[in-house]
Amino acid sequence: MSTHRAHIVFEEGVGKHLKLVGKLTDQCHDTLYQFGGFLSANLSMEEYMKQMPPIEELIEKYGTPWDVAFFISRQMYNQQIQDQYQIKVTDQKIDDQEVKVSAVQ
Repeated sequence: MSTHRAHIVFEEGVGKHLKLVGKLTDQCHDTLYQFGGFLSANLSMEEYMKQMPPIEELIEKYGTPWDVAFFISRQMYNQQIQDQYQIKVTDQKIDDQEVKVSAVQ
C-alpha cells in the first residue's frame, strides 16, 4: 500500500487526469491508515512489536517511504518511551524512599 501510493503519483499518474491521481493517492493513504488502526486494535503491543520489522528495515529492505515507515513504527516507539518513563519514575521513587530512610536514621 505504501509503495503503491508513490507508484500512482510517479508511474501511473503520468499523463492521467490530476483528480484521478489525487483520488487514488487519497484512497491508498486512507487504506493504510485504516490498516494501521486495525493492527493496533487487534494486536497486543507485544504481538505488534514482534510482527513489525524495525523502521530501518522497512525503509531499506522493503522500500517503504520514510513517512509510512514512521507511521507503522510510531506505536513501537511510543511503547518504548512509556517503558523508559516508567523505569525512571520507579527509580526516582526508590531514590526518594532511600533519602527519607537515611534522613530518619
